[in-house]
Amino acid sequence: MASALASPAAALTLPGLAAAVQAAGAGSFARPGDGADTGVFVLRRSCQCLRPGCPACAACSCPPQAFTIVMDGAEITHLRWVAVLKQRLAAAPGREAVVRASMEAMISHVPSCEFCRSDIGAAVTGAPGAHAPQFWHRPSGVAAWWDWDAPEPWQANASPAAVAAAVADAAASLA
Repeated sequence: MASALASPAAALTLPGLAAAVQAAGAGSFARPGDGADTGVFVLRRSCQCLRPGCPACAACSCPPQAFTIVMDGAEITHLRWVAVLKQRLAAAPGREAVVRASMEAMISHVPSCEFCRSDIGAAVTGAPGAHAPQFWHRPSGVAAWWDWDAPEPWQANASPAAVAAAVADAAASLA
């Protein structure tokens, strides 16, 4: 298995893990939305096709009433949350503003849409409109949203060390 990875650092990128998956014959990543589900982990390329049933485009569509959002110590409505996100994006365009706002809020929700009741949705959602991650490690529950060529995830539900350990375990499971 180790020969499928160019270097240990390559294992920490989606392309490095994807190369290992392809070398093991466990999946293909030729087109957006392609991926692999090995039972131990799910790895998918990003996709914006928005076709119903596309696992890479799947997203939470729970109604606003399914969410409880606490920011700055006070419960706020879903509409107020959307307004906060719009304000942050207007002040500093880009996903950094959304990630920062998400980290400042405590969000809980009762899964009520089909995606959130699925095994991957139930494991990784927690924000309104949350999309399926590009990487999900079932044993640890680690999920990461990654730009395909980036060396590290831009958002994860775990620490960088936990993400690295999950990716390493995913690569080792291919052996």
